[in-house]
Amino acid sequence: MVTDKTEKIRSATIQDFGDQWQIHGQLDQDFWCDPAMLRDYLGPLIEVTELAGRHVAEVGSGSGRIIRMLSQCNPDSLHAIEPSDGIDILRENTRDLEGLTIHHQRGDTFRIGSLDYIFSLGVIHHIKDPLPTLRNIRENLAPDGKFVIWVYGRENNGLYLAFYRSVSAITRLLNDRILEFISTCLNYALLPYIFLCRHLPLPLRDYLVNVFAKCGMEKRKFIIFDQLNPTYSKYYTGPELVSTLKAAGFRDIETYHRHGYSWTAVCSK
Repeated sequence: MVTDKTEKIRSATIQDFGDQWQIHGQLDQDFWCDPAMLRDYLGPLIEVTELAGRHVAEVGSGSGRIIRMLSQCNPDSLHAIEPSDGIDILRENTRDLEGLTIHHQRGDTFRIGSLDYIFSLGVIHHIKDPLPTLRNIRENLAPDGKFVIWVYGRENNGLYLAFYRSVSAITRLLNDRILEFISTCLNYALLPYIFLCRHLPLPLRDYLVNVFAKCGMEKRKFIIFDQLNPTYSKYYTGPELVSTLKAAGFRDIETYHRHGYSWTAVCSK
């Protein structure tokens, strides 16, 4: 049963992202929005060619970044589920996509059914008590359908999490424009660290060199903003992610430790 406190946190987080898309809703042509990023999320778990001719949905579509990637995989139908008031940004960014249906609903309430694939990348870790959402996702899959999830990881992130927990306690309370300024400063402060990562085995090296540094400066700022803004975020261990998916009723769970710092999983209904 979802408590009033949990529901308050969920609603506040949805509002955070709705406001966020007003500032960082643009989709530029760089690695952040490239299909190569989708393949990076999925790793060895799934080939994007499997999506051709299938019925596909994404839960938590935000500004439409992942939806645009999925649309290039030639699905038969595509559904975007987004609960926030940033829905207009999503519609604007995807207005040229044929076969797309946008649902202004939460992940625990949408009803489509018989979907071959449901994706939720970078969303479930922002939902306090995600089981109702995960169970609803499972209900909307076809009998042989698959769910693909990516979440923040706890392993190998000790130093970062110590910094994040001390800073985010303040930044999530700040006005978005102030937080954007702080994100800009941190973005530039990371430049020498990224340079050192290219030559030394420093923490977060693989992610910073192979993902973060490939994005433009504007999108790097957004990534930082995205970390420090939401009311709620959770960093999962691999076993914790698997146990959560099992509790929601999923089976045949396969995981991929993306760059050693986050987790992707593919599972069956």
